[in-house]
Amino acid sequence: MPDAQTVTVLFTDMVGSTALLSRLGDEQFDDVRRAHVAALREAIAANNGTEVKSTGDGVMAVFASASDAASAAVAIQRTITRLNQHLVVEAADGLL
Repeated sequence: MPDAQTVTVLFTDMVGSTALLSRLGDEQFDDVRRAHVAALREAIAANNGTEVKSTGDGVMAVFASASDAASAAVAIQRTITRLNQHLVVEAADGLL
């Protein structure tokens, strides 16, 4: 049996995705979801993580160290905050 390895697992989920889908419609929601998941993947990769599974509006990722997972989580929070602010501006400008 191979040596056991400890990993840290990170799960993400887009809060309020059902309500957002209802408000935006399929096409605009899919644009937002794709941007969201791309931001998740970028933060995971930048912090030495590996995506295990996509859940549609979130991901499951593993990290060899808890500190990398925590760094990815912080990066995700910051990136999603910026993304959300950008989307609010677009909505105010009538683009969404």
